[in-house]
Amino acid sequence: MDKTLQRKSVAGVKWLSINTVFNSVSTAFYHFILAILLSPIEFAYLAVITLIYRLAPLLGKFGLEEAYIQQKNINIKQTSSLVFFTVLMSCFTGVLLYINSPFIETFYQLENLTFYVRILIIAVIAEGFESIFKSSLRKSFLFKEWAVLSMLKMALRVVSTVAFISLGFGEFSIVIGIIIGSLFSLILFIIISYKKVKFKIVFYFNIKTVKKFIDFGFPVTGKRVFEIISQRADEIIIGAFLTSEILGLYFFGKNLIMQIKTAFSQTFSMVLLPLYTELKETLTSLRNTYLSITSYTALISAPVLVGISLTADMFIPLIFGEKWADSVIVVQVLSIATIIPVVTANNSISLLYSLKRPFLVFKIEIITSVIYLILLLIATIKYNDITYVLVLFSLFLLFNSMLLQHSANKTIKLNMLNLFKSTLPTLISILIMILIIIVMKRYAIYNWALLYKLILVISIGSIVYITTQSLINLKQMKKLYHSLFGKHVKS
Repeated sequence: MDKTLQRKSVAGVKWLSINTVFNSVSTAFYHFILAILLSPIEFAYLAVITLIYRLAPLLGKFGLEEAYIQQKNINIKQTSSLVFFTVLMSCFTGVLLYINSPFIETFYQLENLTFYVRILIIAVIAEGFESIFKSSLRKSFLFKEWAVLSMLKMALRVVSTVAFISLGFGEFSIVIGIIIGSLFSLILFIIISYKKVKFKIVFYFNIKTVKKFIDFGFPVTGKRVFEIISQRADEIIIGAFLTSEILGLYFFGKNLIMQIKTAFSQTFSMVLLPLYTELKETLTSLRNTYLSITSYTALISAPVLVGISLTADMFIPLIFGEKWADSVIVVQVLSIATIIPVVTANNSISLLYSLKRPFLVFKIEIITSVIYLILLLIATIKYNDITYVLVLFSLFLLFNSMLLQHSANKTIKLNMLNLFKSTLPTLISILIMILIIIVMKRYAIYNWALLYKLILVISIGSIVYITTQSLINLKQMKKLYHSLFGKHVKS
């Protein structure tokens, strides 16, 4: 890999890692406060509002962020056309939401939801408008600026939401926080992209100019829409067939894990597409980089997710209260089910996008989503039990990520055995950690106070994992350390 490109990539991962840590801390604080101040029924509002906020802006962005990044040479007329197209699409999405908001309220049977959805349209339009400006920072490897603005956006959203809940606005505070964060983010991304990238637009729009970007962006958008619908179908089904309280409990546990999954994925995924785009002409370099990133992702994320599963029965009642105890099983199952998706899925997707294979990713998403949605609907109608929903969603995550990994391996002619070998030391360390923690919980500290038990399990688990990794995977640990802290290590 080119030295300059390597430095930019490492710097990008550093800042995205800082952003990840910040988001993890702020999200934990956010959910802690919401869990205290809101009831499980009010969490049902959070589930619906989050679904709409994540899905609607995608229709406005139309996958043009990735299309913009992977296009090496782009002129001011093309850029202007892309910006105006995303604005038009975002406004069109807003109109659709406005018209259909009464139906959404009726479907979920949540009072005042029509009003909340219509106000949320402000954030949907802002998200679409800022998309190309954000992409310009990623395209130029300005991940520091991207990360700082993202952290400010998250901080403002959290503070605004908590402040308005304290003032008695209830679940409406969630909508207010999203809008304030989105508008603030839009203004800053425009200013920074103009100053740092010299990003400029003119009053020009030509649909033919945008067409080749749309050709790339359409399957990207389609893939993401299917992804969100499939990953939120369980919530939709629960909202339709079960109670709002069950939806709130389920969403609390699921959202906790999905936030952690997103945090880990973002650390690497933001830098992967531009990185693989630069390396795609050299297959060997592309393959080696892919293996290294998979190994590093497993090294960092897998033990954390396993640790969450092992301690969920302790930290959920201790931190969030007994009213959320029924969410423990959701956290335990999903934290294990998301390990493979975190380690491989985003890495595979970025690789396939860089090689201009978006339709392959889209095809995989369609196949896995349709199978999952059919099975989910049948199971829910027949059994009307949340257990089947949880199991099917977990299987969907695993099946989808394994298909993506297989496609990536085939595309770059990667041997599955090499991929397994790169993550084997991490797997061994995790198995040792699991064994020791289970023995501790069952025989050594089973009657301890919950707080002391949690502290000891986390401490011993961390020490065991780090120690075993240092013994059996010292070279990889050194490479990761020196990559993050800027020192060079000879191979």
